[in-house]
Amino acid sequence: MKKYIPATLFTFALLTYLIGQVIFNGADSTAKPSEQQKKQNMHYEDVLKKSSFTDLEGVVFKDLNKKHKVVIINFWASWCLPCLEELPSMVELRKKYSKEDLLILTINTDEKDDFKEVKKLMKKFNTNFPVVRDYKGDHVKSFLIEAIPVTIVFSKGKVVQISMEAVDFVSGEFLQKINSLIKS
Repeated sequence: MKKYIPATLFTFALLTYLIGQVIFNGADSTAKPSEQQKKQNMHYEDVLKKSSFTDLEGVVFKDLNKKHKVVIINFWASWCLPCLEELPSMVELRKKYSKEDLLILTINTDEKDDFKEVKKLMKKFNTNFPVVRDYKGDHVKSFLIEAIPVTIVFSKGKVVQISMEAVDFVSGEFLQKINSLIKS
């Protein structure tokens, strides 16, 4: 019986080490993206390069990755409560950076008939960023958006963050990320 103790201890120590590695690597925020995530990022990057966006004022936005250090594209709707929750922090974020450093481009997915509600909300929240209407769903289809809100952050044309929930755009963590992207 005593001759099995070293082997048992070694096996136990090895299993403990391996389980710890799995747990800590799974929780590591710097873990490498999966192949599926890489494909999604490449798709978003390709769509950004090829797309042009026309806001409510008639301004056309294209070649975004060449004109701005950081580009945030946010999909939202007037009926989406999490979308409305993040609008005030988006307005505050826009105030913190120059338009060359940061472009926030929001894509509204409301039906065509809901335009009055969209305008009311823009006035209520005093939006200071371009709003693109997508009632036909062209941008939703090209970006393969299945639910909202969705926020995609690009730096130098590369996806650096995808959020599929409401974002606090003025949280310390988010601002730190934007600052580091602008400085890089």
